[in-house]
Amino acid sequence: MAYNRTQVHALLTASEKELFEASLSPFLQQWPLKELRQLRVRTRRMRDKHEDLFRKQHRALPRNKAPKVVVDGDVTALEYRKSNERTRKKAQIFTEALTRVEKRIEMLEQALRRQAAKALRHPKAKKPMAPKKVVCAPKAASVAPRTKTSALSADKARRSQSPQKRKQQAHLSSLNRRNQAKKDSRKG
Repeated sequence: MAYNRTQVHALLTASEKELFEASLSPFLQQWPLKELRQLRVRTRRMRDKHEDLFRKQHRALPRNKAPKVVVDGDVTALEYRKSNERTRKKAQIFTEALTRVEKRIEMLEQALRRQAAKALRHPKAKKPMAPKKVVCAPKAASVAPRTKTSALSADKARRSQSPQKRKQQAHLSSLNRRNQAKKDSRKG
């Protein structure tokens, strides 16, 4: 059952209404993909919250008692069922909102995939460019003295390698050292 704004107005809090309104069609069309993904996360979190609360309330229902009317201010099974029904409706509202958001995200992602495929099929023709005149600097000027910042950047680059790359690099460097040691021992 699709809920409209008047039905939702009585059930949701102000922040929940805001989230619900953002998932409606006119507003949903204005959101960029990145913000839609954030909206999906918030909506899913809200849906999960109400579904979990519904299950918790359902487990707390008195099982062996028939629905009764409130007697002397005592909360009975009928009261529990009413509060649980409200939570169930909230969970349904956010499930519908999440479905709308996910459909919109899927539409945008399909459009992006189509554009990428189209760009691959029809690459723009590049005009041949005239060769540029290359001017070489003198050899002494091209070799810069090693500074502390270049040493730090080389160290940072080494640390940013993946563990697999570091393992390969360590293996090769130790292999080279062993080979060099063998050559040196033959000379002496």
